[in-house]
Amino acid sequence: MLKQIITFAQLTFSNAMSHYPVIIVGGGLSGLTCANYLSDAGKPFLLIEANEKPGGRVKTVLKDGFLLDVGFQVFLNSYEEAKALLDIESLNMGYFKSGANIFFEGKWHRFENPLKNPLALFSTLFSPVGTWNDKLKALSLTFNTKAFATALQTEDSKTSTVEFLRKKGFSEVFIKRFFQPFFGGVFLDKTLGTPANFFQYLFQQFYKGEAGLQAAGMQAIAAQLAENLPPEALKTGTKVVAIHGKSVILESGENLTTDHLVVATDYKTAQMLLPAFPWKEQRFNGTINLYYSAPPSFESGKMLRLVAEPGFLINNIAVLDEVSSDYSPNEKHILSITLLEGEELSENQLLQQVQKELSLLFGEIASQFHFLHRFEIPDALPVYTVESLQHEVENGITLAGDYLQYPSINGAMLSGRLAAEIVLKG
Repeated sequence: MLKQIITFAQLTFSNAMSHYPVIIVGGGLSGLTCANYLSDAGKPFLLIEANEKPGGRVKTVLKDGFLLDVGFQVFLNSYEEAKALLDIESLNMGYFKSGANIFFEGKWHRFENPLKNPLALFSTLFSPVGTWNDKLKALSLTFNTKAFATALQTEDSKTSTVEFLRKKGFSEVFIKRFFQPFFGGVFLDKTLGTPANFFQYLFQQFYKGEAGLQAAGMQAIAAQLAENLPPEALKTGTKVVAIHGKSVILESGENLTTDHLVVATDYKTAQMLLPAFPWKEQRFNGTINLYYSAPPSFESGKMLRLVAEPGFLINNIAVLDEVSSDYSPNEKHILSITLLEGEELSENQLLQQVQKELSLLFGEIASQFHFLHRFEIPDALPVYTVESLQHEVENGITLAGDYLQYPSINGAMLSGRLAAEIVLKG
C-alpha cells in the first residue's frame, strides 16, 4: 500500500510536468508485464494503450451471451513467465483433455496421450493415426522432453520442424495426420516450416503442463495483469501518433516526455513509431477464426478435434464450453473453428464451404449449427526466426513484444520482463 501511495504521489507530480520517469507505449501482454515488474520495484511509470481495454492480441468479446476469443488461443499452465507473475488459480481455468480426435478417411479417430491417461495406452497403440513405430517415437520424444529445457538455444534452430520430424524417423502419414494439423494450428503454418527448436520447446510445454481456457475468456490474463497496477498509471483509449527521441506525441496533440521509453506495441506499429531504427524483415502467419453455436444434443467433449482430410479448409475445432462452461450462456455448445486458408473467398463462399465440411464431419446435426461470428486475423502471429532484434534500441529506448522472442503468451511476457530489467538497470 505504501508503495502505491508513493507511486501515486510521484505520478501526480510528474503529470503536472507532462514528464514521466518511464512511459510504456502499448498495453498488450508485453507492456503489461513490463509495467508489473516496474510496479513491484516501486518505479513510477505511465502505460498508454490505444484501446479501451488492455490486452493487445489477447482479446475476448461478448456476442449473444457467448464469449468469443479473437482467434483460437489456449493458455499453457507450464509457461514459466506466466507462473511467475499470474495467480493462475484465480483465473478459474478449465483444461482440454490431452490428445485429439482426428478426422481422416471419412472417420473420426481418437488419439490420446497414454502418459497422461495410462488407460488409453492400448487404444492409442492400435489407432490408425500412425504406425507403432510412430507412436513409440512420439513416446520417446516425450520421455526426452527434459533435454528440451534450453531448446531455443540449440542448433535445431537451423532445421525446420518437418525436417526434424523426418530425421527422427516419423512416417509421412503420421506427420500429415497428427503433427501438421496439431502444430500447424499452433504455428498457423501447416507446412511446419517453423524452426525445430521452437517446436521442441512447445512440445515440452504441452507435455509438462495442460492447455486450458480462463472462465472469463483469454482476455482475463490481461485483465489480471492490469488489475495489479495502480489505476492512475494506466491511460487507455489513448493513441500515440509519433515518437521524437524520448517525447511521445498523443493523438490529442499532447506531448509527454520521459527518461526511459518502452515501445511495447505490435511490430508494425513499432516500425511506424520508430522509423529510423534498422528493422529486420518480419513475416506473419494469419488465420480465420469462425464461431458457431451447436445444440445440446451435439456430442462434443474436452478433446481438440483435428482435420487431416485433404482438401478441407477447417484445420481444427474446439468446443469451448466443454472446457470452460462460462463460454456459453445456456445449454448450447460454442465451437471455435480455425482455418489456415480461405482468405481469398468471399464470406458467403467461405461459410458455404465450411458448412459443407461440417456436414461431412458431423452429419445431419451440423444443419443445426448456427454461425455467430468471423474473425480474420492476417497478422495473428509473427513468424519465429532465430535472428532476433535487441530489446534496447538505444540508451533510454527499449522494445518489448513477442516478435523479439517467440510467438506465444510466454514469449510476450518474457520480453516484457526483459524490458523492465533494462529500465531498472538504467
